[in-house]
Amino acid sequence: KKHLKEDYDVLLVANDKYDLYPKIAQLAGMEIANRFKRPVLNRVEKDRTNAYAETIFHLKEKQRSVKTPALRFARFTPPPSRRSTRCPLRRAPASERENAKS
Repeated sequence: KKHLKEDYDVLLVANDKYDLYPKIAQLAGMEIANRFKRPVLNRVEKDRTNAYAETIFHLKEKQRSVKTPALRFARFTPPPSRRSTRCPLRRAPASERENAKS
């Protein structure tokens, strides 16, 4: 965003099949001003009942109210005491599993 003008407009063309772009715009500090759907006529699909369509998103900078503070993102670093522990998702060694059963 540092390379965009103050009152910028962004047009983004995408197939938003999973409805991801509203969340992406929110995380980028933008809001969707308009949303246009257009059919893609030159694309052949196996299932012809659902025509392929693209969505054109018109994004603008999110207007912040006075009450809303700016979002701050910080890199998460675990506390020093937990850095050396093994991953909780890994399976415990067989000896530990046998001790846990009894």
